[in-house]
Amino acid sequence: MEYFVQHLQSKQVDTSAHVAICTIQRMFRVLKGSELPEQADEESTERIEQM
Repeated sequence: MEYFVQHLQSKQVDTSAHVAICTIQRMFRVLKGSELPEQADEESTERIEQM
């Protein structure tokens, strides 16, 4: 079986994607209908790497 994966970087979800990968912050913003700057994902990752 083949799955289409989308790395979610905006509030636009591809209808052909079976799996969407994103941070919880971005998913929250998508569900609320607001935009999250792309660099916000990188900031979250940097904090985790410092731990």
